[in-house]
Amino acid sequence: MSKIMVRVIYSGLFLCYNFFTLCERIEIMTKKRIALKIVRRVGICILTTVVLLLIGLLGVVRIMEFGPSKTARNLFVNSAMESSAGGILVTLFFSDEEIARIRAINSIQKTDEVTDSSLISDTTILTQEEKSMIEVNQKKIIRIGLILAILITILAFVAIIVFKLI
Repeated sequence: MSKIMVRVIYSGLFLCYNFFTLCERIEIMTKKRIALKIVRRVGICILTTVVLLLIGLLGVVRIMEFGPSKTARNLFVNSAMESSAGGILVTLFFSDEEIARIRAINSIQKTDEVTDSSLISDTTILTQEEKSMIEVNQKKIIRIGLILAILITILAFVAIIVFKLI
C-alpha cells in the first residue's frame, strides 16, 4: 500500500471515530435536555397547583367574609382571631377597626339582669328585606365563583402552552 492510501484509510478511521464520538456526545446532551425538560415540567405543574390552591383558598375565605351570612362572617372572624396563625386571613380582608367592631359585637358581657324567656322568638322567619339581601349576596357569590373558574381555566391554558414551549 502506498503512503497516500494509508493516510486516506487513517483519515477515514479518524473521521469515523470522531463522528461516533460526536454522536455519543449529542445523545448524552439530548438525554440531559430531556431530563431538564421533565424537571421543568414537573416544577411548573407543582407551581401551578400551589397557585391554584392559594387562589381557591383565598376565594373561599373572601366568600366566607363577604358572603350572605353575617353570622358566619362574625364566627369566622372571632375563630380566626383566636387562633395563632388564622388572624392573618382576617387582616387580609378587614381593617383593624372593623375587626374590633365585630369582636365587640360578639363579646360576652356580664350583667345582673334576669332573662325573660317570653321575649325569645323564632328567628327563622325572615323579612322580605332580609330575603332580598340574601338573594343579592348569592348572586355575588355566583359571580365570584365564575371569576375563579375563569381564572383557573386561564391558568390551565397557560400551563398547557408553557408545556408545549418547553
